[in-house]
Amino acid sequence: KKGLPIDTLALNQSTVKDILPTIFQDSSTMTPSDIIQKTLLPLLDPEVEEFAQKMDVEIITPLAMDRHDMHHLHKNSVRILCDRLTDILTKKFRGAHLDVYGSCLSGLSLGNSSDVDISIYIPEAFQIKLDFTNGKIERDRYQKVMKKFVYKLFDSLSPPRHGRYNSQQGRKPAHVSLNQEFRNMEAIPFARVPVVKGNYLHANNPFAKDGSMHFDICILNDIAVANSGLLREYSLIDTRVKMLMLSVKSWIKYKGIGNAADQTLSSYTWMVMVVFYLQCIEFLPNLQCPHFMEAHNVRFDPTNRMHTVNGLKTVYLSSESVLQHEIWQQPEQFKSTPVSALLAGFFLFYARHFPHETTAVSIRLGNLSLQKTVFKSSRLWRIVVEDPFETHDSPCPHDLGTPLNDHGNIKVTKALHEAADRMERMYIDCTDIDDCIGSFCFVQTSNGSSNSEIANRSELASADNESEEAGPAKLKHKSNRSNNRQARRNKAKTQNQNASTNAHHVSVPASSQKLSNNSSKDHGSAAKQDQDKKEHTVKHQTGEPPKRKNKHQKNKAAKKNGENVSSGDGPRDDGKNQSPKQNSGNRRNTRQGDQRRASQEMKESSRQKYEEELLLSNV
Repeated sequence: KKGLPIDTLALNQSTVKDILPTIFQDSSTMTPSDIIQKTLLPLLDPEVEEFAQKMDVEIITPLAMDRHDMHHLHKNSVRILCDRLTDILTKKFRGAHLDVYGSCLSGLSLGNSSDVDISIYIPEAFQIKLDFTNGKIERDRYQKVMKKFVYKLFDSLSPPRHGRYNSQQGRKPAHVSLNQEFRNMEAIPFARVPVVKGNYLHANNPFAKDGSMHFDICILNDIAVANSGLLREYSLIDTRVKMLMLSVKSWIKYKGIGNAADQTLSSYTWMVMVVFYLQCIEFLPNLQCPHFMEAHNVRFDPTNRMHTVNGLKTVYLSSESVLQHEIWQQPEQFKSTPVSALLAGFFLFYARHFPHETTAVSIRLGNLSLQKTVFKSSRLWRIVVEDPFETHDSPCPHDLGTPLNDHGNIKVTKALHEAADRMERMYIDCTDIDDCIGSFCFVQTSNGSSNSEIANRSELASADNESEEAGPAKLKHKSNRSNNRQARRNKAKTQNQNASTNAHHVSVPASSQKLSNNSSKDHGSAAKQDQDKKEHTVKHQTGEPPKRKNKHQKNKAAKKNGENVSSGDGPRDDGKNQSPKQNSGNRRNTRQGDQRRASQEMKESSRQKYEEELLLSNV
């Protein structure tokens, strides 16, 4: 466009040959054995197997420990909540059905979460959404109808703001009892998926002090139910899959890279990436493969609502059928592979060997054959993750890596490289686990505390033991410091008193002598006031009411202290024998005299302060 010659825009052929293979490398040539050799083979050395097993016992296993008591109570609380909501909402919406999704369904909770995500299926709302998808109604009409459904759902669980009931009838209306069950209700009708939030007070939740349980009810969010169910089935094929998922989930929580609202990847996206890595090394099968489903006699059923969520093909195999038929067998080399080795392989794969410049993550295919350019939102600098059901060729393609921006991508990439380097170094050197736990992984133990917190508590405990052993010495040192501090204060006080005493013996002008006399009188009056305050306090504490001084007593005390009682220059008549005109003149003269005396006193006080400062500076 600028008319430059072609030679000035030509690229060096050697540079092109060096760069292009690294950027546009053929990812389809990477076989599972190649990925295993690059990510797992250095870690499967028999010499480090004992170290890896120790790491599994101390770090990985506590994450996936089945805490029977707490999880059983939590499942029971979820069941109580769903039964109560079903009882209420089926009376308002005919044919409604509730499904739980998220960590409550997939079982991938870290143990400290008590929120419940629920999707409600309403036949009328489903028909409206279907008409909108087929173009039969406009967007404004669809939003208005969905808004009505949201507020109808909200009114079913929350009492009206106004209205009274007659308590003499002996029966309370329904909204009064609901007010005792549901609190903090909130309706969000204009979200991508309309939702109603609230708290149920009688769920007996073991993770909440008051037993309440927070819930989010989404209208027609069946796609989330399908996604959570797919992850659940993958985690049930092998127990090490769930351990690896929980390890990665705890790591992203510690690094702060597991929230799409922060321009990073969501927790669900990270779980999809875990499944994809295990598929690439043939540790897991592809539960969405049509041939694999046909071999297990599982076929797509258009009449099944969960097979056609949002008009998509959402059918997949269950882990139970995979384990029963035994058509798929896990390779023998993975029978004793520790979870920590899989965790290190996960970090190495995405930090060094995954071709994110050209290839997309897809557990629907389970290999490196999907090019990222099939998504219009794809970018060369970030990873592309295909949703298992909202695929690139569906009416609503969904790239799970879209929330990543420049800052989030740098943060995610840096965390992956740091974790890969530390895990590889730890396996090569077989260093102590405690030395590198807090640097790359946030791990919660069975009591909800992290290993790094345990290390900190042990350090604090050792410090407390040392303090107990050296307790008398520390107390003695502390008392010595307080005594030295008090001695310094007394010395400074003595120096100030000596300076003030010497100031009175210095030969100064008569004005300064007058100032010193006035200051001594002021000190005397101040001492008198302090004594009066002390007497007042003592009498108040003993219960004796304080005595007020009348005008005569105040004048007598003023004469005793050498103060002027009269406000004028001489004796003044009370004005009883004078005329009103003379009285007004006297009052005016009195006010003027008071103003002059006030100004003179201000000048005198400022002059005295200046002389006092000058005197102290000379001393």
